[in-house]
Amino acid sequence: MVNAYFLDSSALVKRYVAEIGSGWVQAICDPQMSNGVIIARIAWAEVLSTFARLQREGKLNSADMASAIQIFRHDLNCGCFEKPSFCPIKTRLFKQSKV
Repeated sequence: MVNAYFLDSSALVKRYVAEIGSGWVQAICDPQMSNGVIIARIAWAEVLSTFARLQREGKLNSADMASAIQIFRHDLNCGCFEKPSFCPIKTRLFKQSKV
């Protein structure tokens, strides 16, 4: 059975930067597991922003940041992740909901 996972940007960063939880993210992203990995369309900007913050904080050096960006770009371009299609919410329906 194939599982599907949505990775928000904080989880997605763990694929490229060693942090607590990186092993779990690596496991679910392993192609041999055949999991569906879904990311938000804005993930590119959010992940790059996080890489920049980590570099400013001294937790990621320039070479590692460049490598992480290159690998992330490759993963995006090769179709490693699914990006959900945009489904606009009608304002009227949103106002009627009990959110």
